[in-house]
Amino acid sequence: MRFLKPIEPDDTDILPTRRRIEAIMRIAKSFPIGARIRYHPEFDTASLLDTLVLGYVFDDYFVFTANQFGFSGSESIPTIDITEYSRADAAINLLSLNRIDSFQLLIPSSAGEERKLDCNSRASLGRNGPFAKGSPLTLITLGGAENLRMNVVVHKRMLLPNGPHQGMQVAVLDVLLESLEGHEPRAQPRVETRMPATVCRDGSDKVLPAFILDVSEFYMRLMLDHSESGWPPLSAKHFVLISLKPWPDRPVLKLHCHFVREAGGERVFEIVQVLKQDKFIPFEMLDAIELKIALMS
Repeated sequence: MRFLKPIEPDDTDILPTRRRIEAIMRIAKSFPIGARIRYHPEFDTASLLDTLVLGYVFDDYFVFTANQFGFSGSESIPTIDITEYSRADAAINLLSLNRIDSFQLLIPSSAGEERKLDCNSRASLGRNGPFAKGSPLTLITLGGAENLRMNVVVHKRMLLPNGPHQGMQVAVLDVLLESLEGHEPRAQPRVETRMPATVCRDGSDKVLPAFILDVSEFYMRLMLDHSESGWPPLSAKHFVLISLKPWPDRPVLKLHCHFVREAGGERVFEIVQVLKQDKFIPFEMLDAIELKIALMS
C-alpha cells in the first residue's frame, strides 16, 4: 500500500478525469463501504449472489471507512481527499488527488455464497469460483442513493496485510467506470394488489400493519396502514419479515426480504427466502409465479 502524491492534470486530461471522479462519487454513495450488494458473473444474470463492500483502493491507496475520504475541488476539477489515521484516530496524512488512474473495490473472496447456486451454475464458474483472476462480474446496488450496476474484472485475490480486516482473504476488483449505469430492479411485469400484510424489521421489532401495492417476480412494494406513524429506519443492512395470507386454505406466508429503496411513503423489498416446513429456504421462480397467480385471483 503506497502513499501517492497528487498529479497535476493537463488541459487535455481534465474532462475525462472529471468524469471518472464523478463516477466514483456516484459509486461511493450507492456502493458505500459496509453495504450489502449483489453480483453475478457477466451474462449470467440468474446466478445472483450477495456480498459486502469492504473498502476501496484509489490507485494503490486502501481505505476501509467512509471517514477516510471525501470530495472537494471545483466542478471542473474535482478532487478526492484521502486521510490516513493513526491508531489514536488522529489524522497524520492528507492526500488530495485530482487524477485517478485506478479505482478498485474490495469484497470478501471466501464467503461461500457460490454454494447457493445449482450444480450447473457452480460448474460454469470453474474450479476457482467467481473470483479467478480476470473473471468479469457485474455488481448491483441494493438500496443506496441510486439503483446502479457496473462491470468489474477480478484483479487478484489477496490476504490483507493490515487494517481493520487484517488477514482476511479478499477479491480486488478493477472497476470499469465507463460501465456504470442505472438499472430498474423491478423491470418484470407487476401484479397490482391491496393485499393486507404485516412487516417486522429484523424479525424482532414492532409488527406493523401494511398493504402490498404490487409484486413482480422477486420484488414487492408496500405502504404502511394509515394508522401507523411511519416506517422505521431501513438500510441495506436490515431485513424485514413480511407475512401475508394469499391462500385461504394455507398457513400464513412468511417472506424474508431485503430493503431496496424508498419512494415517499412506500418501500420496495426484495424477496430472498420463504418459510417452508419451519425453515427459511431460497425464494425461487416457481414460488414467485405461484404468488403472482394467487394475487391475481
